[in-house]
Amino acid sequence: MAGILFVDSRVADLDQLLAGLDEALRVDVLDPLTDGVGQIAAALDALSEAKKKAEKVEREAAEDHGYAEKKLSELQEAAAAAGVDEEVRSDIEAAALDVMELANRATRQLSEAQARMEDAAKKAEAVGAPPEEDSKVPEEVDKVEAESGEEEEKP
Repeated sequence: MAGILFVDSRVADLDQLLAGLDEALRVDVLDPLTDGVGQIAAALDALSEAKKKAEKVEREAAEDHGYAEKKLSELQEAAAAAGVDEEVRSDIEAAALDVMELANRATRQLSEAQARMEDAAKKAEAVGAPPEEDSKVPEEVDKVEAESGEEEEKP
């Protein structure tokens, strides 16, 4: 995202203005019937929360990657100490790298799911969905995070 732009919906030629903007720019059109400052504050809060969640996912991915690298090193050392031949050690390393890639992919999928859920919540809010429907979004994100954390235990 290149930035965020808040636009009053009453601006003349709004469609023409929006058509000429960079696609990477997030544009929020303010509802004239609602407090503009409140809308801006809510959008910035949501953006801040999304950034925090993205940073958390990145930290967890780095931790998972470090953990996997440590376990791979331990496996390599154990295989060498046990006199396992080079071909088998190579197979062990390839399997461990596959597991690391799967962990990275799962982390990316979780992050993408969170982003889709946040987008869906914004769209629901824009069309006037009942607040109780919107409040389920953070619960679902927490549920996905909890389930992903329960699947793999770290020492």
